[in-house]
Amino acid sequence: MACCNRNLREHVNEEEERINAQGEDIIPVLLKVISILVVAVGLSIGLSQIN
Repeated sequence: MACCNRNLREHVNEEEERINAQGEDIIPVLLKVISILVVAVGLSIGLSQIN
């Protein structure tokens, strides 16, 4: 019963935590980039309508 091996479960849990930690770093960076682009496009559209 390899699926119940304590070492295997610990390894899987460590890998899951490592992968989740990497995912948390990527999402905020993407959100920041997207929000900056949205603000920049909004400002450029707003300023172009003033002139």
